[in-house]
Amino acid sequence: MEGDSFATRARNAINGKYESCMRRSIQSIVLFEAGRCLASRYGQLRPFQRKIALYGTVLELLNTLDFLTDEQRSHIMLRTQASGERLPMDLAWRRMKVLDKEIKTAILPKVKGLFEGGLGEGKTHEEICEMVLQSDYETVTEKTGTYPQTFEYNHYNIFLIYRIYYRGMDLDPDLFAPVAPYIEVPQQKPANMRDYPVGGLVGDISGIVPSPRVARASGGVRGVASFPNISNMKISYNMQQTLMEENKRRAMLKEVKDHTELLKEFEGIISDEELQNRKRALYEALPPVPPPFQRGGKGRKSGDGGHRHGKKAKASEAAASVVDDSALPAMDDDESWV
Repeated sequence: MEGDSFATRARNAINGKYESCMRRSIQSIVLFEAGRCLASRYGQLRPFQRKIALYGTVLELLNTLDFLTDEQRSHIMLRTQASGERLPMDLAWRRMKVLDKEIKTAILPKVKGLFEGGLGEGKTHEEICEMVLQSDYETVTEKTGTYPQTFEYNHYNIFLIYRIYYRGMDLDPDLFAPVAPYIEVPQQKPANMRDYPVGGLVGDISGIVPSPRVARASGGVRGVASFPNISNMKISYNMQQTLMEENKRRAMLKEVKDHTELLKEFEGIISDEELQNRKRALYEALPPVPPPFQRGGKGRKSGDGGHRHGKKAKASEAAASVVDDSALPAMDDDESWV
């Protein structure tokens, strides 16, 4: 189907209008879709990396939902609307893992009953959805009359998954292919997973913050991880300072490079001496070279052995950004799929 995508189906499923009662339903569909996006990559990631990658993918998917305002988008991944607390990554992972089972146990048997009773034959997908919800409304409330829209989102926050992904008893055979964004995850498990700066806090849901040394978790189309406005993030002061200094340093390097390129256009127009003076001033404005990465708190050895050059250095840097599947430990019970 031309133009078929997660964002398109989500918009059509709610008729392009978001209401606050839909928060958990939207949370359910982005968790479900994030799980689809990363399904082929989980085997290459350690358990904690899967959770970080899942959360980062969820935030990227939320950014594609243009029917949400920034404020509404920032509320989707809260634990509860009242608490204003970000949904922990562990809990997001557990919710994602049970969604498929809940669809198969809570919704599909009712759809099957419609077809077995002859009521579902010749009906459209939308009509099947309405029949299931109407029957449930009458059973749960013991009332007659058309069910209110809020019933679907308050009583069935997983039903939106069925609307978008299923047709009858099975997944839609024409379902769009999942497209995984480019997400970066750390090689070492953060000391505090709860406060790991993945983004998605109130007032800031623009993307994830890559770790300085990362393993890449990507699949499908590779994009670029966006950087959130860290001033709104509830992360440690040291982490904020590090990110601010790194972003400032990159901005300065780009500015110097742009000015250097611009000076080339004035060669032959202004004197060589003036050009050299301007270039010298630009070079003096360059930020200092960052300190070398140190392992285990030990500095590099002095002498020629302490420096890496040429192919050896490139090979080392490349190895740092790739997860070696053979080196991954077996999954711990407490970090399993459940």
